[in-house]
Amino acid sequence: MQKLRFYFVVFLFLLLAPLFLLYSQGFRIDFDNKTIVQTGGIFIKAYPKRAVVSVGKVEKLTDPWFGSAFFDNLIPRQYLVRVSKEGFLSWSNEVQVLPGKVTEIRNINLPKENLRFKELSRFSQIFLDSQQRKAVVVDSSKLDLKLVDFKAEVKTALLKEEELRSEDPKLLNIYWPKVKNSNYVIAVVSNKDKVNYLKIDLKERKAEIFTLPQDEILIEIYPFSQFAVLVFLDSASKSIPLFKIKKLDYQLLNLSPLASQVLAYTIYFNNLIWMNLKGEIFQLSLSPLSNLESLGRLKSSLPQLKGDVEKRIFPLSSFNFILELGDSLYNLNLNSLELQKISSEVKSWANFKGLFLAGLNSKGLFIYNLKSGQQYFFPQFKDYSKVEFVDPYRLLILKPKEGIFLLELSLEFKLQQIWKVVNLEVKDFYYFPESKKILVIQDDKVLVSTPLF
Repeated sequence: MQKLRFYFVVFLFLLLAPLFLLYSQGFRIDFDNKTIVQTGGIFIKAYPKRAVVSVGKVEKLTDPWFGSAFFDNLIPRQYLVRVSKEGFLSWSNEVQVLPGKVTEIRNINLPKENLRFKELSRFSQIFLDSQQRKAVVVDSSKLDLKLVDFKAEVKTALLKEEELRSEDPKLLNIYWPKVKNSNYVIAVVSNKDKVNYLKIDLKERKAEIFTLPQDEILIEIYPFSQFAVLVFLDSASKSIPLFKIKKLDYQLLNLSPLASQVLAYTIYFNNLIWMNLKGEIFQLSLSPLSNLESLGRLKSSLPQLKGDVEKRIFPLSSFNFILELGDSLYNLNLNSLELQKISSEVKSWANFKGLFLAGLNSKGLFIYNLKSGQQYFFPQFKDYSKVEFVDPYRLLILKPKEGIFLLELSLEFKLQQIWKVVNLEVKDFYYFPESKKILVIQDDKVLVSTPLF
């Protein structure tokens, strides 16, 4: 009897040991397919912390330290994963679990539900500088100027109409400083058949007038802390003379004949960089002023331009620039001197730290990898009119005809989630990453939201 019992125990051990071994290695019975399979898992990391994560019928809270949750022993198949928290819009997606592997979903950012908006100002004219987080507005029938600080969310009186020193004045433009901590703007004000230029001190609320040649066309002003670069277009030579302004005086700085036939230009830190019609690129240090430097000539010829189109250069880094010719975008690399076309018929575009570019054209939304040149297309967004990046780069804010949407892409740049975050009439918008707030511009009002995240 004892011998029979012994053999029975040995038999059970030999029978069950492989099963326990398989169980310990994550194997389970898939009753739907009537087979034994190796299980997988899902790892979730989401913000805000302590969110509810459901995988199928199983729910867990993300931990309070890292905002993560782990689901193991999952039969390989697709699962509906949902992340939610009270006061936030939920996230959901179909996730494939593979045998013996953990599928990771990181950096889920739930936007807040029901954003509230505060009216900062009404206006008849607005001149906004999104980098400085400020705007000069005219918000009355008279030409009284107000300064709106979006960061502090305050509006203060700047200048009254009689301080503009013009008869029947009209505010044509406001030029903002290109460096931080500069406390003045340059206003361009019509004065009958002439134009006045005012240097307006934003702290002292005072304006100083200075005159410029009236026989040349002013294209743009780049204010710095102690001087300003003024760009003129001479109709005969198409040259760019520079003026240095200190107090009320200006001094003409000759760039030599190389600054002729200019196609496009930009200022990057303290350097004026331009390209001429031959594809030659030059650089001039402005502070301190130094000798002109040739950066080389493009290896390929410039594209042929049809008509008088706008031409601009946008710096992404010290060597990588975007050349905008009309509605076409080109990637300009100053190291290789190569020009690569990105897209045409572009309505709006945004750059993320010189790594990726997102744009909207007649065919939809495209994402362009500035290093590899690879592109990703989303045709369902062809009717949208503006795009901006949200950090991390997989989040985009898009403007259709009504409202504002937040779009999330996967690491493989596939559409993963879309939320409607603003349900208002929107003429234009800006996203401020530091405060995570959205600035909404309507026909006559400026609104700022509560934080998006």
